Amino acid sequence: MPPDTWFAGIAIPHAEGGRTEVRMNSHFRAARVYQRTISALAGGCVLSFALTAGAASLITVPNNGDGTFGTNIAGTDTYEITVYEGDSVKWTNLTPTDSVVQIGAAPSVGMNLCEDPALSRPYNVVAPYAATEFTGPLRNSPAGMIALSPNNCGYYTVPSAQACTSGPAVMTYGGKNLCAHADSVCEPALGGDISLKYKVMDETWANPDVAGVFLRLDWKDLHTGPGQFNFSFLDREIHQAAKYGKVAVIGVRVGSNSVPDWVFDEAITGVGLAADPVDLKDGNGGSSSSPGSKCGTEYTLGSPSDVNYRNHFTDLLSEMGSYLAEDARKFQHVAGVKVTGFGLETLENRATKRCNAKDPTNQQFINAVNPFVNGSNHTAGFNYLYWNPITGYPTVDVGEACECNTKIWSDAGYTPSELYRFYRHVEDTLFDAFRYRAMVYMLIQEGFPQVGENGGYEGDTLAEYNFATQTITQSSVAGVDYPLPTEQTETILREGREGRWTEPVSGAYTYTYGGRAFMASHQALDVLPQDRVIPAAACSQQAIIDVAAGTNLGSPVFPISAAASGAANCPNKWAANEGILYGQNTGFQTTNSIETPDQVDSTLWNLTANTNATYYENYERVFWRLANEVNPGTGPTRAVLDASPTIAGAVAKNLSKWGDVLRWRRYKLSTFEPQNVHMMDPFPTTWQRTFSKDLPAGQIEYYYYINPRVCSGITPSRHMRIKYIGR
Repeated sequence: MPPDTWFAGIAIPHAEGGRTEVRMNSHFRAARVYQRTISALAGGCVLSFALTAGAASLITVPNNGDGTFGTNIAGTDTYEITVYEGDSVKWTNLTPTDSVVQIGAAPSVGMNLCEDPALSRPYNVVAPYAATEFTGPLRNSPAGMIALSPNNCGYYTVPSAQACTSGPAVMTYGGKNLCAHADSVCEPALGGDISLKYKVMDETWANPDVAGVFLRLDWKDLHTGPGQFNFSFLDREIHQAAKYGKVAVIGVRVGSNSVPDWVFDEAITGVGLAADPVDLKDGNGGSSSSPGSKCGTEYTLGSPSDVNYRNHFTDLLSEMGSYLAEDARKFQHVAGVKVTGFGLETLENRATKRCNAKDPTNQQFINAVNPFVNGSNHTAGFNYLYWNPITGYPTVDVGEACECNTKIWSDAGYTPSELYRFYRHVEDTLFDAFRYRAMVYMLIQEGFPQVGENGGYEGDTLAEYNFATQTITQSSVAGVDYPLPTEQTETILREGREGRWTEPVSGAYTYTYGGRAFMASHQALDVLPQDRVIPAAACSQQAIIDVAAGTNLGSPVFPISAAASGAANCPNKWAANEGILYGQNTGFQTTNSIETPDQVDSTLWNLTANTNATYYENYERVFWRLANEVNPGTGPTRAVLDASPTIAGAVAKNLSKWGDVLRWRRYKLSTFEPQNVHMMDPFPTTWQRTFSKDLPAGQIEYYYYINPRVCSGITPSRHMRIKYIGR
């Protein structure tokens, strides 16, 4: 490239020899040329470029305290730094809410710096460290406290003396009622305005203890037809993230019947492009609860073996990434995207998996895994399921059908190999669209239907049983004819951390550090075993506590170097082991029963003492309660959550201090592989870039940027510029 070219929009070759490929992003998108890149970083945040001839300087620019950098130009809202060709600028004293975000033009008076489209400038997703870019630091994963957005109409507050006008009061603290909007507010079918769906409260975004929000969005609301998208929900919340200097983690739900109807309609997709619907009926997908008198809830999903289904879903992911990357002010605040596409109710990766069948003589559920009282001797009668000591065995209403979901999946072409290929394609699409942002996999260890490669499946003995003639036509064995309960999840986790998605068809491993973009999470973190109503023994891997409040701020020693335990209330061992045994970045979400300050504190001790996790997810209502229950309710001066925690009474912490601990853990993780951009500290206190565009001596160009958090300040029009002078 000529030295006077700014390398806009393409990748810079890297030390490992960036390879150029021509690949299809999805069935519906044109092939494009790109390079996979990884940047060698010094100290986790600085990339050096060849300097032009002449003396070069390092210009250190401290934060002015209000989110601005440089010297104010008298009579304006502009702050300036003068840079000569070859100089480096080092922005210092950054807080976790500070960013340097390059914009495309000089702001005019009265512009909204975080939202006005006239200031947009594309983000270089492929090469964020290219010579043309100085937006940063790279927010490459969540760290700290993450609130869950509503997956419906959300919350609002009124004074405690005032009744909620729409929906019930959820709780009352700090002189306010937290109210839940009724579904009629945002559901068009009920006369509501869909644009109000998924709205996060301003209080949540503004809460200094909350690092960001997990945005839970339904596929059907984002993708309204082939090539037709509605990103207004995303826009609204990403603008809020920018305004308050926070991060967003994006998740697209396919469960709870949120797959768009048009995906299965050939009249809309075009001939040969519709997915085949897989109609199922089941409860929550687990094995312990009865599907009920109706034999479950009806679901329509697509099979991971269905290429059309996969292409429609990955098309959405690709378009969403491209849309956000059109404006660095949006993309800068995306810290990760959830790996989804196959789900039951939530964004957890699972599907209907039970083979439900009933005895036609008494309408009771038969145990599909072990159906006959005397093993293979079916004439001795059936083993039944879901016995209750008070009510006995549950029954299914007469006339209600039960379905063997594993048989339905087998008939639809589901196989473990196709499941793995599906997730590799999803992850590869996310990498193309979001590159160095985390791919977060929400695991359920026994979440997938046990269907084999050659037609065997769990429950086939019963599903193939002829009640009229009492004959068995098929009987398969777990671990031989179909996978063991956790085998498929374990394979997906292994392929993810090894980066097998870089070659989604073959599953080949070709990209060094690629697997570090993949992180596992689990969604059922509970209080410490020692804090149960009936206390239990500590987890086998519980770490020693640094009671001196040293480098780890009075938290458990990091990293833990023992295998995770599966004992009562210990964190999910599959997610924990991704960090403990394999050095992956991990995170946890609490159960929906964790609400009180002491419960939150106990779950945070459980997370930090027993895992290497760096982020903590809880529901928006919980963070609202914590912010309003104790006065002052947020920030460093807030009261501690629990004055006498079970395992470390000398180092009790408030939510602000817990956030510091989790960000420190994320920094510590980045020091283990400083050359790996996927593990960089996303919240460094400094950010440095070198400016090396070749200009004639004395020629001047201006480059404009903002620190998005000024948008929520008293004077939100403040912006910065770099006065760039050729040597």
